[in-house]
This record gives sequence, structure tokens and C-alpha cells, in this order.
Amino acid sequence: MDLDTILRAAYEADASDIHLVAGEPPVMRVHQVVQPMDFPVITPEAAMKMFRQMASEEAQGIFDRQKDADFSYEVPGLSRYRVNAHMQRGRVGMALRSIKTRVPPLADLHLPEVIARLTYLPRGLVLVTGDRSNTRS
Repeated sequence: MDLDTILRAAYEADASDIHLVAGEPPVMRVHQVVQPMDFPVITPEAAMKMFRQMASEEAQGIFDRQKDADFSYEVPGLSRYRVNAHMQRGRVGMALRSIKTRVPPLADLHLPEVIARLTYLPRGLVLVTGDRSNTRS
């Protein structure tokens, strides 16, 4: 099973996250819904091979010592990923979050006008976080 093939299929499905766990088939999160991918179960050997393919020597050393490591991985021409590799019930597991390489225009974010006006402030850092559906009336 080829890691880049899995990531390409997830990219084409517009997945935000990919979960690779030894003993399980790959799954992806598409528009907040976790769904199985059309690939076979990942063997422990394949999971470790995928991890070694993605992780730098430094990240591999941290993982070997701590059984957990965070790092980035890039498939040129496709996407970049934030990766967490960990031991899960004695098996290698990896969670990959796709990092968007293009910042969407403000209008595409469907934010209230008051947020757009914050971009005109002369200095400072403004963080806007959270889900609009969680706002109170």
C-alpha cells in the first residue's frame, strides 16, 4: 500500500484529515464526517514504513523514545500535512491534517462584516477562532 496514493485519494475527496492505524483500513474526514477509504487494512509493517517515509530522523528518534511525535510532511505538487504519530493500543497510529497552501479570500469565509473591518486596524494581532454555529444570540 502506497502512502502517496492514499494521500492523493484523500486530497481528491477534499479530506481535511487522514487517519492511518495499523490493523485498520485508512479513514478520512470529509466535511466533518469520518469515512473509510477504499484501501485494505494497514499492516503493522506498512504503518511503520509509512511513518519512516514521512518522519525526519529527528522525529523518528523522538518517536522511538516517547512513542509520540509531531512533524510535517509534504507531497510535492499535492499538499502539506501536520502529522502526529503515536502508539495506540500497542500499534502505530498517525493522524494527518491537511494544511491549506492557499489562504482563502476573506469573502469566502462567510464572516460577519465586523470581522472584515478588523483588517483595517493599524497594528496588532487579531485572532478569530471557533465555529459560527456556537455563537450565542
